[in-house]
Amino acid sequence: MAEKLRDRMLRDSVWRTLLLAIIVLVAGQWVLVWQYQRLESRRIEGLEQRVEQQQQMMEERAAREALRIFLEARIAGDEIGAGRSITERAALQRQQALFEFLGVRDYNVQGKEWLNEERVRFQVEITREQLRQIELIEVVKIGESYYVDSVQPAG
Repeated sequence: MAEKLRDRMLRDSVWRTLLLAIIVLVAGQWVLVWQYQRLESRRIEGLEQRVEQQQQMMEERAAREALRIFLEARIAGDEIGAGRSITERAALQRQQALFEFLGVRDYNVQGKEWLNEERVRFQVEITREQLRQIELIEVVKIGESYYVDSVQPAG
């Protein structure tokens, strides 16, 4: 009888040990999955931030390119070329002579301010002969492209 009890205890001990090992294994796997998910979520957040920053840089480059095309057309006196890069609002300002189109010799972009996700205002120093003046030029995104929407002398 003592041997039966001893054999039974050994058998139960093996099953208990096996059950305990399975519980430890499952708990270990759960902890690893939890840690992996935490690390992945941080990594994804970092990637999302980088993608957002790159998107913002691409938007700024596109807005600056529209501004450059407009200003280079003014320097060259190319009214048709400039007309392709402006909106109706800027064309109306040009017709009303709210800004001088011709006579620009050089320009220097001094600053920018995002007014919203699709509109940016540039502060541009325009050089005409020996005269320098500041213009506030707004560039707006229409569809996938940027266009000059407003040109106003500062002050």
